[in-house]
Amino acid sequence: MRRPMFLEELKEELRKDGLEFAEDEVVAGMRVHIAFPKERLAVFVSLCSEGCGCPEHYEALQPAEEAAPSENPWGKAPTACQARLERETHRLEDAKWKVMRFWEHDVDRDIDAVVDEIRLALEDLQYQASGQA
Repeated sequence: MRRPMFLEELKEELRKDGLEFAEDEVVAGMRVHIAFPKERLAVFVSLCSEGCGCPEHYEALQPAEEAAPSENPWGKAPTACQARLERETHRLEDAKWKVMRFWEHDVDRDIDAVVDEIRLALEDLQYQASGQA
């Protein structure tokens, strides 16, 4: 499977930072881009052009009824892609995994901030697992 370069760049930076992870791990019946099985952390990076609701680049392809802002951060009826992402997140959370989602522009703009955010989440999960939380 050919992966976008920004995802490969993120994986490279995570490795440089000393983080060990599984690539394209199947968890709860779905493929996780970057998985930290011990901590049960799933990381996904979506293309801004997929129609999955990138807050900076999303434009509805066709008119849709507006949803309540509290229900849908994009202010429009969810696309099939958005609905799929939501289902995937719920399935992983039901399996007791924490889910982090980033957009390609997050990685392009500040890959170090994305790595830091992942590292902090891992540290938090490790702390919780140690029983000190």
